[in-house]
Amino acid sequence: MNEKILKNLELLPFFSKAALLAFTPAKTDALNQNIKRWTKNGLILRLKNGLYVTKTYVDRSMHDPAYLELVANKLVIPSYLSLEYVLQKYNLLTEATFAITSIILKTTRKYMNKLGSFYYHSVKRDLFFGFETKRYGKNVIYEASLAKALFDYLYLRMTDLDSEKEIDELRLNWMNMKSKDLKLFCGITKKSGIKKMIAFLPKLEALTHGHTIG
Repeated sequence: MNEKILKNLELLPFFSKAALLAFTPAKTDALNQNIKRWTKNGLILRLKNGLYVTKTYVDRSMHDPAYLELVANKLVIPSYLSLEYVLQKYNLLTEATFAITSIILKTTRKYMNKLGSFYYHSVKRDLFFGFETKRYGKNVIYEASLAKALFDYLYLRMTDLDSEKEIDELRLNWMNMKSKDLKLFCGITKKSGIKKMIAFLPKLEALTHGHTIG
């Protein structure tokens, strides 16, 4: 691989075939063969079909959680971090999770690569909200608030929000939620208009020992 091209690619957190064409005059067929060879030689890693990163960049960044979050966002567009991954950040989960979980509008899917496991769960368009942004270099990472991550988790994971057994099996640290998070959860729930979620609000107040949520 041309050393100059490789040096340019080493500055990028990810790149597509189209981006690679900007660095080399090779035709598509030749480029595909080059990608196969570079991947086999370990110079670049495949994140998914058509999306790559240099091994040098990975070696430098793979232990930075923000980089893995950016990759999760880029594997499926649009998407935002949510569910177990975000709940764990706020110590709401009592058990560790190692996969990065996200919400998407497309069909549910997963990607496994050398950076880890990335799981994507689908919601309808009118529930695709409640996420915040942060920067990673020139890129933006989209991540659910704690309240929206909990909403997504309960909405997708629980079939019966009246079931004490199902609630116990979630193994959530309910008391780690602050009043502002509970109020935001209440607002998200009412905005959704989903009956089972609205009916859960009084139970959530009890689980958090009477914190005001509305």
